[in-house]
Amino acid sequence: MYSYAAAKATTRTRTRASFLGNPFQKQTDAKEPTVAMPDMLYGNFNEEYTSERTVEETVMPVTMHPLVFKYLVRYEFSKGLQYVGLVRGALSGMASAVYLNSGRTSAEAATLLYDCTLQQWGAQAIVTSFGVPDYPNGYYTSTRAPRSHALNLEVRLKNGIIKNFYFDVSDQIAKQPQGGVIVVKGIEISDEDGKHGGSGFDVNVRDIVINAGAEMIVVVAGSIMRMPGLPKVPAAMNIAIANGELTGRHLGSPLSNKMLEFLSGRLYETQDYVLSFESTSVTGKKMHSNSMFIKDRTGSVVGLLCINFDSSRYEALSKQVMDLCSVVLTPSVPSGTSLIVDQNDPSESAREQGFPTSIAGATASIVSSVVANYPVDVDRLNQDEKMEIMEILDRKGVFLLKGSVSFVAKELHSSEASIYRYLGKLNSRSGK
Repeated sequence: MYSYAAAKATTRTRTRASFLGNPFQKQTDAKEPTVAMPDMLYGNFNEEYTSERTVEETVMPVTMHPLVFKYLVRYEFSKGLQYVGLVRGALSGMASAVYLNSGRTSAEAATLLYDCTLQQWGAQAIVTSFGVPDYPNGYYTSTRAPRSHALNLEVRLKNGIIKNFYFDVSDQIAKQPQGGVIVVKGIEISDEDGKHGGSGFDVNVRDIVINAGAEMIVVVAGSIMRMPGLPKVPAAMNIAIANGELTGRHLGSPLSNKMLEFLSGRLYETQDYVLSFESTSVTGKKMHSNSMFIKDRTGSVVGLLCINFDSSRYEALSKQVMDLCSVVLTPSVPSGTSLIVDQNDPSESAREQGFPTSIAGATASIVSSVVANYPVDVDRLNQDEKMEIMEILDRKGVFLLKGSVSFVAKELHSSEASIYRYLGKLNSRSGK
């Protein structure tokens, strides 16, 4: 800054994708930037004061003058206010800055973006502004350099439709260059727009989660309805994989067989993690695996942290050392380990965990292992046996995978309708 005369106050840029600009502005005029409203600001400039070094206290009377002014903006509806959910607005043609020494506004114009509040008669907003551009000066008149001032109202209806209204308020602003009241009347929302796509029922909101990083609000209406074949958990939840050569997994791979089983059995409701359960790498080596459930504040699983450790080399070394001491190692499960193990399921092995690299591979490996334990051909399985197989597959989380119903139907030589019927019976038993 080279001079006190150049010191000025501005405000930050603010954008709104749905705002298309001032429709009353001339095509030759430069497009106005969109900015946020300024905070209230007061100032004083004393050109005659000269600072001097003194031991005495200097008393200087100062009168602060407003540099920011307020407009009360009223949007009055004549019809359809009951369909309105949210409202926000914009005021074009206002000063983009104010000089601190004189209180005079800059010649450049900007559009102020703001939010509104709903009232029983419509909507309103308190809009703060530096005032009109190039004001005041000795040559200013409302007609010297006529400017276009447009008032925008963006209405988001309850059915999701967005409507925009534009009003020319140039005459009202010209009479009120530094704050006042702006009123527009006769705004209408037709029944056709308001009722379009209406559902005819109300939704009870259980919770609202604010995701500040993503700049969104998540409305939680209830638990996710589990339908056969529709995954309650995304098929690919991973956002990063390190040392994928251990499991053969890559970004986009589905959950492991054991993780599907944990989620299907709702182990996360009673435990936050599962430690040191044995698994097998893609090359057949023994690993120790640890998984932690990442939950939101409602207790629902939103992610998993899985760590697989190749322990084969250390166990081989340990065995050699213990052999030197003539000690026989007995396989054991470390204390604190918690696994879902069905002792009546011949296909169950707590020491094996599949790491499929595709959804089809995940479904095939589980279905094949279960069906293989039945001594008769699939065509000779009776309904009770198929129901038993379906129960095992459901417990293993097969139906959390997208497209699994079609694959299971093919493997069991049944129609998809039959598979859905079996699932319906299982869900009625378990109360899902």
